[in-house]
Amino acid sequence: MAHLSRGKAKDVAQRHKKAVVLGADTIIVYKDKILGKPHTQKEQRNVEDVSGKQHSAITVFTVIDTENNNTISNP
Repeated sequence: MAHLSRGKAKDVAQRHKKAVVLGADTIIVYKDKILGKPHTQKEQRNVEDVSGKQHSAITVFTVIDTENNNTISNP
């Protein structure tokens, strides 16, 4: 997941010379299954099924300071 958040942040950072850019990627874990971004109607229903039920949302962030070329990601 960290490579996805870094990729998103780098894509935006290339277009901004003096900026702080935040990229993020999130997955949902429900009943030991990872539910990523839905691409089909069935996958969308699976994501909607967790509403109101205990699940985990895991988000990875990347911050890039384009002026100093510093990059920080959580895990």
